[in-house]
Amino acid sequence: MSHRHYSRRTFVKSAGFIAGAAALPSSLFGRELFSAIDKPNLAFIGTGGRGAKNIANFEGLANYIAFVDVNSESRTVKQVRASYPGVPFFKDYRKMFDKMTKEIDAVVISTPDHSHFAAAMWAIKVGKHVYVEKPLTHTIEEARVLKAAAKEAGVVSQMGNQSYSNDGIRVCKEWIDSGLIGNVTEVIQWTDRLTPGQTPVLGTGFPAREPVPEGLDWKLWLNVIEKTEYHSNIQGNWRGWWRFGSGALGDIACHMMGIPFYALDLGIPKTVSASKRGGDDLRCPVQSKIEYEFGTSDQADPLKLTWYDGFRRKDGKQKIYEGFDKKFLPHFPEMFPEKNPNALSDNGQFIVGDSGLIYIPAMHLGKQPVLLPEEKWEDLKNKLPEPILERVGNHWLNFIETIQGKRKTTSSNFNVAANLTEIVLLGNLALRSDSDIKWNKEKMECTGNPLASGLVSEIPAHTEFLPK
Repeated sequence: MSHRHYSRRTFVKSAGFIAGAAALPSSLFGRELFSAIDKPNLAFIGTGGRGAKNIANFEGLANYIAFVDVNSESRTVKQVRASYPGVPFFKDYRKMFDKMTKEIDAVVISTPDHSHFAAAMWAIKVGKHVYVEKPLTHTIEEARVLKAAAKEAGVVSQMGNQSYSNDGIRVCKEWIDSGLIGNVTEVIQWTDRLTPGQTPVLGTGFPAREPVPEGLDWKLWLNVIEKTEYHSNIQGNWRGWWRFGSGALGDIACHMMGIPFYALDLGIPKTVSASKRGGDDLRCPVQSKIEYEFGTSDQADPLKLTWYDGFRRKDGKQKIYEGFDKKFLPHFPEMFPEKNPNALSDNGQFIVGDSGLIYIPAMHLGKQPVLLPEEKWEDLKNKLPEPILERVGNHWLNFIETIQGKRKTTSSNFNVAANLTEIVLLGNLALRSDSDIKWNKEKMECTGNPLASGLVSEIPAHTEFLPK
């Protein structure tokens, strides 16, 4: 795949957004048009897998007006269609927009990473509110363009990192802001992704072509990406292929990094370095360690965030897999009582202060985090800071209520989501280029690193999937 950097203006114009938006009446983008809606009309692009879960999570909050999926014979797609037999079904989102634009208020996009941008830009061009699964986009430039497009159109936006609406993330911020753990100097995170069911097949190059299954339109699945022969591992394990997915970081970091990003008011990192086990130009690694250095936060300067992926225990038991490279085990902060990695949850993080520690033994922070050391927790548990941040709770309801005018904004609108996605994808630039990243955010390039800079953008091979 060819890559190059090009200006945001050029990219937006190539997507047809500026011309298309100018042709639409300005009233279309006003909040007033949507404030009286009881239940907005939702269209879902991607209805299998994560799409089916989003359909379940929006149940009762909206009217379902259209479903789109490139695979009509997928088990979950067939289940969704059977559950909502009156909802029109399309394989191509372009045809849905051509036929049903006037009936749609908002669009929910739950497709593989490589097709987020094109579908979202299409929705924004015709003035539809848009919910996009994480990571927001496949490249950093796409994230910036999408943020600008949503702002210009005035649409409600939300990325699908539901931890951003949970109470726990606000509890963390309140604890940190009140000084319970002192000055935060470090964040340590780990995840079990990519799981065995997400990894690409080994070998060189892409695997040999397999027959395309009945019901799947492979060209529509590829979307803007250059021709790639069908293989079940590519379609089923797309997260593990750089051409389509974003690896363990893209899968989980928008959830986990979102917590310190929000609680510590992190900016864009200055430098990123990475090491890995496995992977190549096409395949994501099976284990990796990524170190971010942030020059701006409301705590330490610099603040270090270390990410580890591929951490798994055998069959859920307290034993690390044989063959696991222990160089990629999470390191332990001094205040964590057990230094045995088998004691860790499969996904979690430490937020390390100079006088205390927040331990989050989960991927999603839906419940209250843990304050360590235990004796400090025992002393403070009955005199914790009073809640001062507005509670949101339900991420999907948050999107709907903002469309209805009941809230000023969503928890993870594209202004937030694009910056968080940029942090996540910078880690992938370090992995893919096998080199340290010194990020120039103004120029949107990796200083002295043309290989990594070439991955910041990607030229779509099939522009017909972008709005005209």
